[in-house]
Amino acid sequence: MDRAFSLVLMMMSLPAFAEVSLKNSWVRKMPKGAGVTAVYLDFFNSSETPLELESIDCPSAQSIEIHESKIVDAKAMMLPVDGLTLPPNQVVSLKPGGLHLMVMGLHREAMSQKALDFKFKFSDGSSLTKKIPIQTEPVNQASP
Repeated sequence: MDRAFSLVLMMMSLPAFAEVSLKNSWVRKMPKGAGVTAVYLDFFNSSETPLELESIDCPSAQSIEIHESKIVDAKAMMLPVDGLTLPPNQVVSLKPGGLHLMVMGLHREAMSQKALDFKFKFSDGSSLTKKIPIQTEPVNQASP
């Protein structure tokens, strides 16, 4: 009995990590050998705490940045964004024409794969690993 009580106390003292899930994720298919592509997805932070997306890693690319498509002086531009906050109990959508992940320095054969691996790290110390499919357009747009 004392052992079970100790285990419960120990588990209660562990840090609680926020729950972040991804939906509607896809990598835009580019011609083989293209050095860049974009990733679109919906982040859902189901916790009561805002989170910052601290880093993104993809073994098939040299770097990933958060970009936003904007019209500046009547010209369409993609501008880097300094960070991304995931508000509590909300969806943050990265989609064509708005926020998106810009994947740069793609390895030569990346677009011949069916999916790319990504690891997202958040400000609470949690991380999420996801295999994101490569496709020409979004499919199966379900809400989180």
